[in-house]
Formats: sequence, C-alpha cells, structure tokens
Amino acid sequence: MIYYVIHYVILSSVGGLEEEQDYEYHAVEGECHFNKKLTKATVESSFNITEGDEDQLTLSIAYFNPVSIAFEVHLYIT
Repeated sequence: MIYYVIHYVILSSVGGLEEEQDYEYHAVEGECHFNKKLTKATVESSFNITEGDEDQLTLSIAYFNPVSIAFEVHLYIT
C-alpha cells in the first residue's frame, strides 16, 4: 500500500503524469525530463474511506469517481 502513497506524493508534487510514449523508461541514471505541458493526468484531491463503510464507498463512486482502492494483505502459512 505504501507503493501507492509514494506514487500519489510524487504525482502531486510534480504536477501530473505524462503518457508512456511521452516519458519513456530508460534503465540508466540521469536527470528527470518531465514536461508539465505534456501532462495527461493530475490528482486534484484524495481522502480515505472508513474500512467496511460500503455506503461511503458507494457515495464516493457516485460523486467522485474514479475511485482507487488499495488492499493490504498478509499471508499466514501454518
């Protein structure tokens, strides 16, 4: 789940997300070449939904979609 939080923080701080063809991945160290003019997606706000509150989830989908959901799963093998 922390993976998604980190991406949200980065996406919010740089001002958006470019499409893959505009910002291709190269497996080398170097400078970031982000171009805000090519931004295709932004984050305007976020909020948490109380665990187990299906009514709150339903309202969120109805009024604030799209909704992103993250699950934290622990596997216990005995």
